[in-house]
Amino acid sequence: MKLLWLYASLVFLTGCASVAPTSTPEASGKLVATFSAPHTKGALLDGPCDNQQVLKAVPPEFRAEMKSAMGVYESKTHGVCWTWNIDESAAIVVWDDGGAFAVPRQVLKFPLGV
Repeated sequence: MKLLWLYASLVFLTGCASVAPTSTPEASGKLVATFSAPHTKGALLDGPCDNQQVLKAVPPEFRAEMKSAMGVYESKTHGVCWTWNIDESAAIVVWDDGGAFAVPRQVLKFPLGV
């Protein structure tokens, strides 16, 4: 069921029109991993997601699973939250502008000792 929700959410969120982000609250928690791609950088944290704009896009029954993150796209900071997919092979990243994508585990950079 979680995998189905995540897939459906990705399809829905990536099809939504972007909305202008409101304020970006400070993300909190210990660093889990980082990722980067052209024009995009992010840091996944282990604290709970408290970005209300991101949480609106997540069904209520899954909101407790979302964790805090920070993201930068084309030099603009965004509120971001994330969770592991069902087999933890990828992080599902949801942005405050309605975008969402999966970051494969092998692409993530983990701090030493993790």
